[in-house]
Amino acid sequence: FVMKRIASLLLTILLALTLSLPALAASTSAFPDVPAGHWAAGEIAAADQAGLFQGDERGNFLPEATLTRASFVTVLCRMFGWETLSPAAAPKTQIPSFFSSLYYGAVETAAAHGVTDGSASFRPDDAITRSEIAVMLIQALGYDSLAAEAVSAGLSLPFADVSSSDPDAGYLLLAY
Repeated sequence: FVMKRIASLLLTILLALTLSLPALAASTSAFPDVPAGHWAAGEIAAADQAGLFQGDERGNFLPEATLTRASFVTVLCRMFGWETLSPAAAPKTQIPSFFSSLYYGAVETAAAHGVTDGSASFRPDDAITRSEIAVMLIQALGYDSLAAEAVSAGLSLPFADVSSSDPDAGYLLLAY
């Protein structure tokens, strides 16, 4: 249930930031594992149409799978149209050599845009949390200072499980 809510939040954020998407019917899906009646079929089709997701090696979306941190920064790179750095062009000190070459460029590109520090603490294969999505998204938009001000301005938080003392509260509030 929590992962569905996180996936729904992610898809909603991505769609809200993607301008001029064509109207897509819920039955339109480029992914064979997303039936027309799936609860997020329309959003998945729109994200596909916007070029945010490619699917796995078999062309499946895997709607019930956990989204990883590396996958999310890959989506951010596509959403913002950032030119992905190649390992040859990226600073050698940023990304540890154990990172998958599949995600190396996206993680390095996200680091260059201030979304992550690109260090070994990035944990590319870990599942991404709602807070991490909010923080990375707001950082990608360049609204860090607004996130810091949002909670101190006394704006109410829309989530029962987040308090104003949570270090990510401002990011969650802005993403919401």
